Amino acid sequence: MLTGIATMDSLRPAVVDITPQGLVISCDVTAEELGLNEADERLAGPLSVSLEVRQQENAVTVAGTVEGEAVRQCVRCLSEYDDPLYVTLYADYLRQPESASKSGVPLKRVGRKSKIQEPAAEDADEQDEIYFYQGDHVDLSPMVREQIILAAPMQPLCREDCAGLCPKCGQNLNDRRCACEPEQTQSPFRILRDRREKSGRDGGT
Repeated sequence: MLTGIATMDSLRPAVVDITPQGLVISCDVTAEELGLNEADERLAGPLSVSLEVRQQENAVTVAGTVEGEAVRQCVRCLSEYDDPLYVTLYADYLRQPESASKSGVPLKRVGRKSKIQEPAAEDADEQDEIYFYQGDHVDLSPMVREQIILAAPMQPLCREDCAGLCPKCGQNLNDRRCACEPEQTQSPFRILRDRREKSGRDGGT
């Protein structure tokens, strides 16, 4: 196996260098090099990328990990926090047909299910993604970027028991309690009883 040089060129290996025995790529990349902006993902520093790329039948298979640290904003207390980032990557690359290239059809990825039949018992999370490549090199950086974005949590929390903000004064309740009285939640049975009593009084007048 070969070890890639620690530059962004490592994520664009030449097809002739990818053998059935495998090409090992290990490099550090920044958000800027991957084309990640703050709207996509905020990073605390470079990411460590470790991939193994192989020629397998008519496809180039990619498996590996991306590790680093993301900067997220908690949805409860709105505080920023550093969150360990660990993404597992599995992908297949197929050569883009010449006819599609000449017709101007853009490169794109498709879900494996739409192209290849998988055993029903296989976990959907473990299925590879399928991408296309052209020319003499396989550009892995768009796939890495996409998988990092897809792995981001929908509801990031600084901690599972985050107390959030006081709805009255805005105090971060993780730091200290505030002097506000806690809001009283009315029982739905109490509301129904009050409505009946009011209806009875209105009917008796």
